Amino acid sequence: MRVCPPRFHRLILTVPLILLVISLPLVAIAATTTVTSALSQNNVRIVTSGGLSSVVIDSPRDGARDFAVLTDEGAPALPYRILRVLLPAGHEFTSFDAKPGTGIVLSTSFTPRTARPLRDPATEPVQTPPRLGGDGDGVFPSASVRYLGTGYWHGNAIASFAVFPLQVDGGKLTIHERIEISVETQPQSGGETVVMPRRMTPERTGAIRREISALVANPRAVDAFRPSLTA
Repeated sequence: MRVCPPRFHRLILTVPLILLVISLPLVAIAATTTVTSALSQNNVRIVTSGGLSSVVIDSPRDGARDFAVLTDEGAPALPYRILRVLLPAGHEFTSFDAKPGTGIVLSTSFTPRTARPLRDPATEPVQTPPRLGGDGDGVFPSASVRYLGTGYWHGNAIASFAVFPLQVDGGKLTIHERIEISVETQPQSGGETVVMPRRMTPERTGAIRREISALVANPRAVDAFRPSLTA
């Protein structure tokens, strides 16, 4: 009986193992990015005039996020903020989950002032405004966070959200001082063309880095999520 040399035995065992490793498919890895929107009840003030109440944010800058007032016609003129989240390089938005903290009741006799029309009813047709939820005496807005879309800045994917820390339920005004937002992403499927940044001077690269850091709620991720540069 012919016996193979030890070296030949090792070669026979090694080649199938190498082929097995090479033939394994690359698995798309999803990612989760979590940020928090915070607003203290100590920075919220209720102003009442003519039987109608408005909410004023005394400290409009909290975590570098500015507040605006909801302008959906006929809806309560509540404050909200736009929160932007930097996504991992090469990823696209798939879903998100919002977890408001324990609600704190600020008033039980709140009659909100509603947003005024942004049109001239004498010259423009009446249009039904988009609803954020809350039919009749239900909670308004029905969701504390709404996804607005994803845009790109120098190849960086940035998802935008409207965050409503205050909600009205009948005559009750409630604040959620902390709202945790978890954003789910996955590697891009290739359906959307994204313009990638080209090589730039260190000064320009640093300027873009500072712009993005000031824009998003997760500035520490700027270096980790940086997209690859093209030649």
